[in-house]
Formats: sequence, structure tokens, C-alpha cells
Amino acid sequence: LEPVAGKANWNIFAMLKEGLRGEFGRAFKKALKQKAPVVIHNIHVNFKHLSAPINITIHKLNKDLL
Repeated sequence: LEPVAGKANWNIFAMLKEGLRGEFGRAFKKALKQKAPVVIHNIHVNFKHLSAPINITIHKLNKDLL
């Protein structure tokens, strides 16, 4: 994740690196519908001319946890 230039924006989708938006969006929607965490495996992220595989886990938060 990288903060967007300009006015502060806490939108996680705006901070995603290019190439993550589609896969993350699908996993996010799936996490909203189910109780179990959703894991995205081996997503390649580019940073400063380097590429690294990462795993992302998305957990649905319940209102009582906030």
C-alpha cells in the first residue's frame, strides 16, 4: 500500500499498487460474504524495479470489534 499524493485518503483501494486492484477487489467482496478469511497467494508486487511474491489475508471485521 502507498498513500495517494495530495489530500489524505484512507480508501484502501486507492492505495493499492497497480496489479493488485482486481484480485484484491474480488477477494474483498468474497470476505464480506463469508465468515472465514480469504487468502490471496503469490501475488507479485513491483517496487522500485523489484518484484516479490506476497500473500494477502483479508478478514471481515464485525461491528462489535470496532
